[in-house]
Amino acid sequence: MRLITWVCDDRGMVRRGLVGVALLAAVTATLSGVARGAGDWQPIELPGDLRPASLTVAGGELWVGGRSAGERPGMAHGSGTTWAEVPVVAESTYARQADLVHVIVDGGHGPKAIGIATGGQHLLPRWTVWAWNGSALIEQDQTFETFGGLSAGGLTDMAATPGGPRILGAWSPQNRYIGTALWSLHASTWRRDEITALASTKMLQQLPAAMDTMGERMVIVGTTSRFEPGGNPMSQQTMWLDVGGTWAPLWPTAPTATSNGVLSDVACEPGACWAVGGATTAPAARWQLTVYRVTADGGAVASSSEPVPDTEFNVADPAPVVAIGGGRVAVLDNHDGALWLRHLDGQWVRGNRPPGSALDAGLIGGTLYVILERDGVRTLWSTPI
Repeated sequence: MRLITWVCDDRGMVRRGLVGVALLAAVTATLSGVARGAGDWQPIELPGDLRPASLTVAGGELWVGGRSAGERPGMAHGSGTTWAEVPVVAESTYARQADLVHVIVDGGHGPKAIGIATGGQHLLPRWTVWAWNGSALIEQDQTFETFGGLSAGGLTDMAATPGGPRILGAWSPQNRYIGTALWSLHASTWRRDEITALASTKMLQQLPAAMDTMGERMVIVGTTSRFEPGGNPMSQQTMWLDVGGTWAPLWPTAPTATSNGVLSDVACEPGACWAVGGATTAPAARWQLTVYRVTADGGAVASSSEPVPDTEFNVADPAPVVAIGGGRVAVLDNHDGALWLRHLDGQWVRGNRPPGSALDAGLIGGTLYVILERDGVRTLWSTPI
């Protein structure tokens, strides 16, 4: 059973993670001293009437991408109450309609982004890529076959890595078995890397959801589905780690004949990553939210399950989101609208959050920033934690 996919809604917004519609739920808090009540959450009005879709933290600031007034691509950066609009220059038809759904800051090279619009007879996603030229975020024109065509499977994430920026997505070589794909930047041209270890086969499907970097390592999370003759397909939570140019899978839990699971998001610091998703031990059993901590000590990599309180998980809901910073970890579950916060002592406590589906999140110091979508309206919120 394929649980991770890439779909567009009626606004052309690509959903990374699990297929479904939002379960909008209001949550009340019993937490003291962490998220101290609904009044602590403040909506942020972004310049240019920006409707946020993605964010990243860099240099103590938040960089936010989305779509601005006039249905044009937009970006802003700042924190607290101080924000500035980033000039965005679009050339092509689909770039002028793009929603910037993935944003990174590539060190001294400035921000980069992935945009999406829909078009053509079949209203398929039309991808655009963007880079900073010193005065504005500009479109980097690519050939149609770079991210599109019969082999295309969608783009799910973008990351700044020690070897340069990377784009993560899915691809079906020779229109056969769709699997995980990475693109790297060469001057202003994106090229797909041939990585056999991430490819799928007739009996094994490897599909990505998100990526980040842990020191010198790239980390991808997603799902491996196995198709055994005469048996039921089994999905398994999977991480792929790049160690010295060699990709290897890491399974946080040992698979069984009846277990299923997905990983949907990952956030990393130099020494550790946090991955979130859901799993079940049997086809008819209840799915549960899962959180894993991945650490690297020299050449050894280990993962451990975090003791998040029992939380139901539904593969039909938007995927959960994780954010880290300064030793803090925040997990936003989109099944019942929970916010889970990990104290510095390792304890997980439930906090409050406004209603809506969390699309992305980031931590700056003691402030958590979250993009929430409710009834088709996307808003950036902040709260002290």
